[in-house]
Amino acid sequence: MSQQVLFDIDLIINEGEFVAISGPSGGGKSTLLSILGLLDMPSSGQYRLAGHTTVDFSDELAAAIRNQYFGYVFQSYNLIPQLSVWENVALPLTYYSQLKKPQCQQKARDYLTKVGLDDKYAHYPNQLSGGQQQRVAIARALITEPKIIFADEPTGNLDSHNSENIMNIFKMLNNAGQTIVMVTHNPLELNYASRTITVKDGRIN
Repeated sequence: MSQQVLFDIDLIINEGEFVAISGPSGGGKSTLLSILGLLDMPSSGQYRLAGHTTVDFSDELAAAIRNQYFGYVFQSYNLIPQLSVWENVALPLTYYSQLKKPQCQQKARDYLTKVGLDDKYAHYPNQLSGGQQQRVAIARALITEPKIIFADEPTGNLDSHNSENIMNIFKMLNNAGQTIVMVTHNPLELNYASRTITVKDGRIN
């Protein structure tokens, strides 16, 4: 039997915002992020994305939107160990881009430069620290030039130094106009956001 997780959610996120979603574990933060990022669909209610009701989206359309307009950063990095760093970063391009391999490689290197990892482009994930792996994941999320980045506990596995580096990257991206929606447990990270939402017991407080 399915259990309702979110209740009476009324939320608008505007282009260019950096929204942090906080609250206790099990409160519904990640579920809300999954719905906003089209990784899950609401069982009731309505989610409008750029004026379009998502309940009308086919699986194919939702997948196309995710690939072309959204970038995702997760706590666990989700890098493929058999692929080099640049191949991991370029992976989203293989789903819809017409770029040739040399072009993909150069674009991946450009985005690795943005996160300070140009010198690691030929390495493999197991040769990197946790902070470096998360920066690779951010470069991968950026390479399609997404409209929105969804980040679920992006610093959850990192020490304070690497966490600060990641948050500074997010802040830099937001200052350049990137829309970011981030779930976090860390109260210090709320200071980087332009707006904070607290979700508790499935409701926005």
